[in-house]
Amino acid sequence: MRHRNITGALICGGTSKRFGSDKRLYRYKGKTFFDIAYEKLTAVCEEVVCVFRNEVPAPLDRYPLIYDDMRFEGPIAGILAALNHTEHAAVLTLPCDVPLITVNFLNYLASFKNEGKVIVPYVNGLEPLIALYPKTIEPRMRAFAERDASLHRFIESLGFEEKNAMQPSQWAAYGLTKDHFSNVNFRLSPPPV
Repeated sequence: MRHRNITGALICGGTSKRFGSDKRLYRYKGKTFFDIAYEKLTAVCEEVVCVFRNEVPAPLDRYPLIYDDMRFEGPIAGILAALNHTEHAAVLTLPCDVPLITVNFLNYLASFKNEGKVIVPYVNGLEPLIALYPKTIEPRMRAFAERDASLHRFIESLGFEEKNAMQPSQWAAYGLTKDHFSNVNFRLSPPPV
């Protein structure tokens, strides 16, 4: 199911220092991490943008691109760029390096698009890069980012009426385990086929 009135934001920042090369281009089961994530977001959202910090690798420059708000550091800069870009009610975010997250779960997250709350899974802590952000949160996030670039602390600062920290029982109902939320920071050995 593709949701209207929502923008999918593929968060493509990061330097892949621990990984040793650009993990967006790393192949897993015949596809790059980038392509896996992009396909999942396009299955859920009618509009998808790819948010980069700076240079875009040549194989990825054919996708719809926007850039981080360079006044800020870290993932909050990419999410602010997506919120600023969208004309829709919400932004569904997904990083490139979480290849096991499911379309079914992303559809579930997207179903909250009209709630006006930040919807973020709680796994071993908050997972703010696999989340739903209402457009209305942008001014508050921007003001927070002026003094603190931590996305975790921003979400923790929100009141109960502004966020839903999705508990394990909620996401487990969609067949997910903690492993589905794991980001890949080191090369898999041996490389997957």
